Amino acid sequence: FTPSLKKHYLRSFSSLAHKHSLAPVPPSEDTLPKGKETGIILHALLEKIIKEGLTHPYNHEAIHEMVNQFLYSTPLYPWLEQIIALVDKAFHIRLTTFALKDVVAEDFYVEMEFLFKDKEDYTKGFIDLIFFFDGYYYILDWKSNLLADYSQASVESAMKEHDYFLQANIYYEALKRYLTLKKSPHSIGGVFYLFLRGLPQDQGVFFKEN
Repeated sequence: FTPSLKKHYLRSFSSLAHKHSLAPVPPSEDTLPKGKETGIILHALLEKIIKEGLTHPYNHEAIHEMVNQFLYSTPLYPWLEQIIALVDKAFHIRLTTFALKDVVAEDFYVEMEFLFKDKEDYTKGFIDLIFFFDGYYYILDWKSNLLADYSQASVESAMKEHDYFLQANIYYEALKRYLTLKKSPHSIGGVFYLFLRGLPQDQGVFFKEN
């Protein structure tokens, strides 16, 4: 950090979000394991698939082989078939009028770090995915939350309980400032939250339009 930055308070979304006590969801044999490790593995897998440029056109064979190899040495390998179905749906499920498979590889920006000043404080963080499609930039965040179900009402409730609306606003502000700095002529279309466990049932997509 620069000397001037040291004089200010540096905060992240996790320090701003409120802590909530949620009702536990009972696990089942066909449910991916609970816990932070599952989310980390799924995030890393999706990031690798995007970086390899295999989604446009969608290369099923190469992606399925990558998933197999990636998961082989992880605790999630017993759920290989479920995760393959989840990955396929993550890129094929309709977001608004398009799916992630429609976005060309060079228009994906993975794990984008940001740091911006807000009054006397600095806010930092990482955005899972930014992509450009049909004249607009979009923000996307993968979520591995285990919910009782992934109906729109349940997803919106999770958004509120975990302060994801606050997170979305922080991400939006970070990208807006960056595009302003770069004098980009393109606007931000909105923020997507994809609750991964719900995708195979065609559920779990939340869109906050801007």
